[in-house]
Amino acid sequence: MASIPEWAKKQRLKNTEIKEIGGKYYLQRVSSVWDKEKKRAKKISGEYLGVLTQEGLIPAKKKMVSTEVNYCSKEYGATWIVRSLSADIFESLKIHFPDLANWIYVTCILRTIHPTAFYNLAEQYERSYLSEVFPNVPMSSSTMTRNMIALGLRRKEIVSFMKDFLPKEDSFLVFDGTSIVSNSQQIKAAQRGYNSHHCQDPQINLMYAISRVKEKLMPVFYKHYPGSIRDVTAFSNLLNEMGVKTAIIIADKGFSSINNVEELEENHLQYIIPLRRNSLEYSREPLKYADRSGFDGCFEYNDRMIWYHSQKSEDKKYQVCVYLDETLRFAESKRYKKVINKEADDSATMEKFLKKQLEFGTFVIKTNITNESAIEIYKYYKLREDVEQLYDLYKCNEENDTSGMHGEDSLESWLFLNHISMMICYRVYNLLRKNESLNKYSTVGIMEEYLRNIRVSNVGLGWKLEPLTKGENKALIALGVPLPLSID
Repeated sequence: MASIPEWAKKQRLKNTEIKEIGGKYYLQRVSSVWDKEKKRAKKISGEYLGVLTQEGLIPAKKKMVSTEVNYCSKEYGATWIVRSLSADIFESLKIHFPDLANWIYVTCILRTIHPTAFYNLAEQYERSYLSEVFPNVPMSSSTMTRNMIALGLRRKEIVSFMKDFLPKEDSFLVFDGTSIVSNSQQIKAAQRGYNSHHCQDPQINLMYAISRVKEKLMPVFYKHYPGSIRDVTAFSNLLNEMGVKTAIIIADKGFSSINNVEELEENHLQYIIPLRRNSLEYSREPLKYADRSGFDGCFEYNDRMIWYHSQKSEDKKYQVCVYLDETLRFAESKRYKKVINKEADDSATMEKFLKKQLEFGTFVIKTNITNESAIEIYKYYKLREDVEQLYDLYKCNEENDTSGMHGEDSLESWLFLNHISMMICYRVYNLLRKNESLNKYSTVGIMEEYLRNIRVSNVGLGWKLEPLTKGENKALIALGVPLPLSID
């Protein structure tokens, strides 16, 4: 009772206790009985007597409070904010999946605020205020299995749902892919392939389309392919299913082979692909001038000075953009010299340093988007860093669920549920980005460490918000989303 003020303690009667909820102090009768199994006294809460004030006790209007609803505390903050950001998602689910909408929505919200395996969701649901808003949603293992199979058979409805969220205003789509390793014998799409991590295990290629509208990023469409299917073929197929004709493929360095680029051009796909520093496809001439006069100019990005130079091909079909990051150049040069001085690596010599120093801090991009400046091309590519967050979340859920994905139907369901969770995550991400709070909070971190700890409780008088900590208040300010005055 250390948090109870002295004036309240003085009013406590024998066989009663004081509970502090929402800044108010409630008086309630208590008794105890002997628990034979635990071999200790067990407290029994009884009659609710009223509210304590400095002027005295305000008697309760109702004499008795059911012990079943005497005191209950549930998670509220994370699920409320997620619901407030995703009402349109729920409305679309009700249209395309009227029989499964509540289950899909609840499942995705729970996995958004705390990535976890499906078998943990039932307990998480009961401990959340979400169970009050969506009561009696079946979350048992048998229900999960049945619903996963039913949902996985409805790719047509899944596609219709995703098309609801394709941007209709001026925007562009960024396409990217990742691989998901699976050893399930029942998933035919899990075939031996080769990804950027040099992994040749049975895997599934997951292709994703991410839209950018007014600086807001949003995953809008996905499709999976066998691990043996080449990325270029998958990109074209995905565009056809989406029904769109324009997109930008942002790939990694491992995708920069001549064959891959030629296929992209043959399929009339726009691309932004980084080249390796030792590539022969660009001229080092701009790098030779210490005064940077060989560059077209410079710009600032994330408090770093970036010099740029655009080199157009003779047929004007593509351009190669050369960038020099001064901060990175200094760091790499310093690091290489340390290796030489320590003589820890025989391959690092001063002679090689003199040859490599021109390329320190450089970054080179090849693109067939010729009507945009080198500055805009750089910014487009940096979107890939944001897209990587999506795949990080995928890998987190993959670790939890790999053992549970045994068939094609459950795989499709898993991908779709993850897709909705990613949509919600990016709405939180966009708020943090808008409020310049990404340097303090991550999307998952702010929900797990702060918002999930915002709770409501009920002592028989209705649900009340529990006091917030400084950290929780700061998290809400970072999002710019105030909690409601009354609990809904």
